[in-house]
Amino acid sequence: MIMVHSSRAENPPSGRNGRNADVAQPVRQHARSSVRKLQLSQAAARLFTDRGYHNVSMDDVASAVGLTGPALYRHFRKKHDILAQAISEQLGVVQAVAQRSVQADVGPAERRTLFLSELADLVLARDEVFLWKRERRQLSEDEQDGFRNKLNEVLRLTMQALGLGNGEEPA
Repeated sequence: MIMVHSSRAENPPSGRNGRNADVAQPVRQHARSSVRKLQLSQAAARLFTDRGYHNVSMDDVASAVGLTGPALYRHFRKKHDILAQAISEQLGVVQAVAQRSVQADVGPAERRTLFLSELADLVLARDEVFLWKRERRQLSEDEQDGFRNKLNEVLRLTMQALGLGNGEEPA
């Protein structure tokens, strides 16, 4: 955790728990907020997958992680924002699998095995991995275009990991 202290020693403690009010609380709060935002988007992805986007309320998402509906609005303005975040995170996970495989210092056959093994683990471990396919119509045209671009990058990396790109021939 990053802490910033005041250079003015004469300031009496005035924050919570007697801490100096000049201590940078937002840094700690931001880290906690990022973790909560990830929890919320993952819970929403599961709910959207199980029930469908339109059958999930903001209160449903909040209660899935032990929050109230109003507390959820500190992290996301609307349900659409949660869906976009969840899809982005899921694409990022798949992209990371492909990137690790491409960057691995192994031969083509081992690279394919590594990629397919990690991808299979991902698909088996996360039921909601195909949320994009099911709920993309809920996104704006610009958001869909952005996600398609990211999917194209994942496809490029996938082809490379499988030895189908960069001049590599499958073994």
